[in-house]
Amino acid sequence: MIINHAILKTSLFFFLFCHSTLLYAEKITLPIYPNSEKSVHISSSKLSSQTMLPFASFKTSDSVNQVFTFYKKSLPTFTQENTQGIGYRLAQSSAKIKGIKAYTNIPNVLIMPSIEHKTKHAYTLIQLSYQPIN
Repeated sequence: MIINHAILKTSLFFFLFCHSTLLYAEKITLPIYPNSEKSVHISSSKLSSQTMLPFASFKTSDSVNQVFTFYKKSLPTFTQENTQGIGYRLAQSSAKIKGIKAYTNIPNVLIMPSIEHKTKHAYTLIQLSYQPIN
C-alpha cells in the first residue's frame, strides 16, 4: 500500500488546526462542580463585547441545594444575590447590582433547576461567568 505523504501531512495539519481550540482552551477561573458536564463555553476570544466576561454552562443530576452548598464553601467571599426565588446566584461584588445585564461583567455563579424537554429529565444548570487570565 502506497501512502501519499502530502495528503497525510495535510490531513494531520487540518485535524490539529480544527482541534486547536480544544488543545489550547481558555482556563475557567472559577471552581467547576465535580459531578457536572460542560454544555457551553464561550471564551473571551469568541466574545464581540469587551465588557462581557466569558462564561461556561454545566449541568448535573445533583440537586440545586447540593450545588449551592459546594459553591458557597468554594467561594466564601462571593455574596448571595436575589434570583427572585429561582435558584441561587453568588457574585463577587458586594455592591447592590442593578439589572441582569450587570452580571455579564462581574464574576458570578448562577445555579438553577432545569428540565431537559426531550426526556423530561430534571437536572441542575450551573452558569459560571469568570475573569479570564491575561
